[in-house]
Amino acid sequence: MPKKAGIVCVILGAVLIGSALLLFAHNRQEDQNAGQEAEKLLAEIEAVIAARTSDESAEAPSRQLDVEWAQESGRSPEEAPQQPPEDETPAADAPAQTPAAMPSGYDFIGYLELPSLGLRLPVMSSWSYELLRISPCRQFGDAQTDDLVIAAHNYRTHFARLGEMKVGDSVRFTEMDGTLNR
Repeated sequence: MPKKAGIVCVILGAVLIGSALLLFAHNRQEDQNAGQEAEKLLAEIEAVIAARTSDESAEAPSRQLDVEWAQESGRSPEEAPQQPPEDETPAADAPAQTPAAMPSGYDFIGYLELPSLGLRLPVMSSWSYELLRISPCRQFGDAQTDDLVIAAHNYRTHFARLGEMKVGDSVRFTEMDGTLNR
């Protein structure tokens, strides 16, 4: 009887070790997929931010109009009447940090940089367990009010190495309009 029990234990041990190896391989693959997806999304976000900031620099002539108005009226350019386009009138209760819908179909608020770890990661505007498998997500808060909380998996390609950061290491967050927060 003890011989049969020993064989059962060896077989059970082999099954458990095999299961652990499969789980390890699955987790590594999920980590790699998340890193690749985050890289693609980051490139998409950077392209949108670059387009938006170049659009803003193209709007510089409107500032010239404000200066001309000020010279004609004897007032300062800051007093120039500001009329947003009809389709861009901000809502009174609109959040300061507006997410941007991307061609990928996800909404993002910007990207996070942790230079000491060599990480640059897109940040989705809301979180769910499924979204966390793709990219870090805003759990709550806003960068403009200094209460932004970002959640992410402990994937090697996401937040696994946060413990390596030291006091004083730089953390930067770039919003979809190009605003850099430190």
